[in-house]
Amino acid sequence: MSTLRCLGDCYLIQADPIEISYKGSLVLPDAHSQWDTFRTGVIIAKGAACREDIQIGDRVTALKYQGAKFTHEQKEYISIREAELDLLWISSK
Repeated sequence: MSTLRCLGDCYLIQADPIEISYKGSLVLPDAHSQWDTFRTGVIIAKGAACREDIQIGDRVTALKYQGAKFTHEQKEYISIREAELDLLWISSK
């Protein structure tokens, strides 16, 4: 088993799975169109130079083509710089 670590101002995001709805052999456009622009996920690691107010476990949104996407142990991840994050999801407790 290997460990993934972030360097500098990078975040490691475990990408949410893309759910595509089908009816027969057709892809339903409404279910697929949200993934044409954005990807969402959860921060699972961050570099030492990252902001203190963004924590591991926070949900974030980034543009589809930002960051480096890769698969590790059959899970999809995105390595992204702090400046490329578009939205931080804050849930009320």
